[in-house]
Amino acid sequence: MNDFSNRKQPTRDQAIEAWLRDCVLPAARALEADPTQAISLEDARKYLAKRRAERCPAVRNPNW
Repeated sequence: MNDFSNRKQPTRDQAIEAWLRDCVLPAARALEADPTQAISLEDARKYLAKRRAERCPAVRNPNW
C-alpha cells in the first residue's frame, strides 16, 4: 500500500458520512414518521429496472 491510498481514505469516509447524514438519515426519519410513504420491494425493483433500462439501453435483464 502506498501513501496515496492512505490520503484518499478520510475524503471517502467524509463523503460517506455526509451522504448518510444529508440523504439517508432524513429519508429514514421521514419514513419512520409516516410509514405509508413506503413502496413495496416489487415496486422498487420495477422502478430501478426502468431507470437502468433508460440509462443503459443494452441491458434488458429485468431479473437483476
